Amino acid sequence: MRWLFSWALRRWERRSVRCKQEVPFTGTFRLPFALDDQGMAKEPDSDDEDMFYLGDDGQLIPVQPFERVFGFPPVRLEVTF
Repeated sequence: MRWLFSWALRRWERRSVRCKQEVPFTGTFRLPFALDDQGMAKEPDSDDEDMFYLGDDGQLIPVQPFERVFGFPPVRLEVTF
């Protein structure tokens, strides 16, 4: 998935900017999830549930109120240059 996104964005960048210098980058897609009573990941039941993204180190990243669209968080895309 990372390679596909990387290739697609590089290809788009080359067409839109038309520069000869390439800029290396990586991207990570993070899917939101909620936790059940046993602490296992599950799909959220309502928009007022606490939701999280999973970090690279296994830590839970809480979804912030401003990250929600119609009450639910979208997929988070983190791009690093």
